[in-house]
Amino acid sequence: MSIEHVAAGMAGHAGTDWPWGWAAAAVLAVATVVAALQALHWRRRMQQQLQRDRHLKLALWASGEHFWDYDLQQRKLRRMRADEAAPHAQEITMVIREDDPLRIHPDDVAQAERALREHLRGLTPVYVAEYRVDLAGDGVWLWARVRGRVVDYSADGKPRRLAGTARDITSHRQADLERRIASEVLRSMSEAVAVLDEDFRFISVNPAFTRITGYSEREVLGQPMTLLDHAPEIPAPPSHDHGRPWRGEAWKRRKDGLEILCHVRRNTVVDADRLHSFHVVVLEDITDQKRAEQELRYLANYDTLTSLPNRALLSERLARAIVRARRQGSAVAVLFLDLDRFKDINDSLGHTVGDRVLRAVAERLQRAVGPQHTVARLAGDEFTVVVEDIADQAVAEAVAARVLTAFDAPLQLEDGREVAISSSIGISLFPQHALLPSELLKHADTAMYQAKAAGRRNVQVYSARMD
Repeated sequence: MSIEHVAAGMAGHAGTDWPWGWAAAAVLAVATVVAALQALHWRRRMQQQLQRDRHLKLALWASGEHFWDYDLQQRKLRRMRADEAAPHAQEITMVIREDDPLRIHPDDVAQAERALREHLRGLTPVYVAEYRVDLAGDGVWLWARVRGRVVDYSADGKPRRLAGTARDITSHRQADLERRIASEVLRSMSEAVAVLDEDFRFISVNPAFTRITGYSEREVLGQPMTLLDHAPEIPAPPSHDHGRPWRGEAWKRRKDGLEILCHVRRNTVVDADRLHSFHVVVLEDITDQKRAEQELRYLANYDTLTSLPNRALLSERLARAIVRARRQGSAVAVLFLDLDRFKDINDSLGHTVGDRVLRAVAERLQRAVGPQHTVARLAGDEFTVVVEDIADQAVAEAVAARVLTAFDAPLQLEDGREVAISSSIGISLFPQHALLPSELLKHADTAMYQAKAAGRRNVQVYSARMD
């Protein structure tokens, strides 16, 4: 009964007896209360609906997701998302689009349709799929994670409508791809890579770490980096370090106790909140490389038979000696020594014995002149001594005399054989005879030939008349 009907009844009964008037008034009052309650209930429902709409808008805005509704019969898609263009607006507005189904990347169509068929057949409670879509129709493919379910069925029980949410996961897929690439790079690296926490304890290592150090990841997790060291060689960075990289060479100990030389690189990574830091340490085993470099350096500077400096190293040391002598006002002497009748020893006893003689001569020469002077083998049976920091020619002649005397006693060879030998020595001096290393060697060689011509086991000092 409406309020209008009640009012008409009251008018018709005017002037009748009081009970009827009282009843009409009561009915009107009740109707008014009912109408007010209905209006209040309607307003409350509208407020609740508005509140739910606001909550939905807020949820969509906060989640960054799109709401979608798809009509299976009409093949129409309705999409709704929060408008990001006005982030400071007091009310969240929604962008609603109704269009045809989105264009799915050809490579993803099969798996998207398969997931949909399984859900429509009731094989899965929720439709979930990830695929690339062209949202704007401009050929730009974005990855989307779609989740939904059937929300409406026809009278015969067939699905009519699906609804759900979709999220743009392009950045997540890209980050996941980058993580997988980085992981594969780490696995395939030849260098050992270890991630350490702030206290320099192992968090993770790559396969090359196990190959180089002998320790598995399980064995090192939670252990300090000093597990590989005699003493800590990679100290925790000081507070003022600010994550600056560290690099250098250090000896490390493998699990089997073998010492290896490593090139070490360390970088510090700080999290987004700058509350925690991690250290990435890269170890490259350069033991063989360094050994090869040392061997090449040795071959370039030392005589392999006698282990004495060769001509190249002799020239370098002589040049340095001249620089020091010029600065200090002292002299440098070059003694050029040739063994007497060494060819006869080679011819009569063989080259093997000849090599033993040369090694014995090298040892005796070094003992005779002392460690402060350089003894070198130039070639064959030719040796050179650089006598540094001397006052005059007399000191050089005294050293040459010691060399001659050193060979008065026969040489004791490695096989027990004794061989008698002597030498002829030529001397040149800086700055008296020459200023350049090559000239000093040349003049000492000239003086040595004069010593041989004078009867062997002889010492001659260079003079210009010898040229």
